[in-house]
Amino acid sequence: MSLTRFQQIKRYFHVADPRIELTAKLWYHKLEPLASQLQERFRQFFIPSTKVVIDEMMIRFCGRSAHTVKMKNKLIKQGYKVFALCSWGYTYAFLWYSLVHGTANLVKLDHLTPTASAVYQLAKRRPTEHCWNLVLDNYFTSIPHFEELRKIGIGAAETTSVDACGFLLGRSLSQSLAR
Repeated sequence: MSLTRFQQIKRYFHVADPRIELTAKLWYHKLEPLASQLQERFRQFFIPSTKVVIDEMMIRFCGRSAHTVKMKNKLIKQGYKVFALCSWGYTYAFLWYSLVHGTANLVKLDHLTPTASAVYQLAKRRPTEHCWNLVLDNYFTSIPHFEELRKIGIGAAETTSVDACGFLLGRSLSQSLAR
């Protein structure tokens, strides 16, 4: 397809009504009709396993936007960030994240950080037919957060680095035993 043809098609292809004015707070609303439809279909056609993962994902974008995030240690270094609930490589639910406004549609719990509240909100979207266990990386981990998840019947496990608080002693002990 030629560039001219692509630009002709793009000019008339809109996910949302182009006449609606977007506010700065609702920056993601151009994609909202499509995103809502996708999430509805994700939940309709897939039942996740009992072990699910919540992590951040990057959607590549190299244009100019105040809502993009740069993360140098990720495979996709710049783009839009979303928090996603996934199982076996399948995205079940997600929340938009903006560098300017934080997580979109976030219901903030008083005693949790905004990130922990986003994880809690995603965890509540899982099907409730049987028990679920979340696997999180250390970015999402805190004791109050795990206590809240336990209250709604969700077990959680986390990854951690070797030299995290409490593990440094264990490593030095294992090194001394090896000698």
